[in-house]
Amino acid sequence: MFRLKSGSLALILLCVLLLVACAPKSGKKNVEITLKDLEHEYMEEFEFIEVVGVNDEGYDVLLLAPKSNPDIQFHAYLYQGDAGGLPVIGMNNNYMDVAFLYYASELYEEHFGILIDKDKAINDYYFFLEKNQFSDIRDFNEYLETTNFVIKDVNEKNMKEMSEKMAGALLDFLEIHPFSMRKIDGGSAYDVFRAELPYEFTGEKFNEGNLYNSISTGSVVNEVNPQQAVYEVLLWHKEQKEKLRKNKSE
Repeated sequence: MFRLKSGSLALILLCVLLLVACAPKSGKKNVEITLKDLEHEYMEEFEFIEVVGVNDEGYDVLLLAPKSNPDIQFHAYLYQGDAGGLPVIGMNNNYMDVAFLYYASELYEEHFGILIDKDKAINDYYFFLEKNQFSDIRDFNEYLETTNFVIKDVNEKNMKEMSEKMAGALLDFLEIHPFSMRKIDGGSAYDVFRAELPYEFTGEKFNEGNLYNSISTGSVVNEVNPQQAVYEVLLWHKEQKEKLRKNKSE
């Protein structure tokens, strides 16, 4: 039986680690790796549009779009990470965030009577990211704080009514690609690419103590009574806020 000496094995391992740790920060190979990671994560095909910037580690920030809807243009970039002390290359993207902005304006008008300019919301988000030098495209909530997407003035008196409206909007999101449920690799399990409705209670702010209030599509999946499920989540969030406030005052 063929056996590698420990020195040879260590050398091969070192070479593998160097290859993983040294993914190109720009160019064709960088784009190929990013597209492959996106396809693996979302189970669909994407196309590269252009380079729009550089992240803190020097990796190109790419503008891309799903082939299923080229109008949803989002950002993605590679970054240096580690797994148990071993170097790895990760990938950040804001596909779900831009998709939310793209589809939510119509649902907000239908379910909440809130008028939002979709194109302005998306362009403002791009400007927000560029202003922050694409430092962390995952922090979507910070941008939402500046918009009308935060549903305001939720309280005990209107919580039942708001639960019904939120449940309706979330169920509609689940009918829209890319938020729809899809089987993974032909198996029986389902994955839900979530949409989240941000909101705030009366007299409070959307971000209180770095705790953001939002209701996810996960709250209504496979629920016999989606409205009641959302209502119970709202009650739980309210209880947690009250406990936080009480602990701070003690």
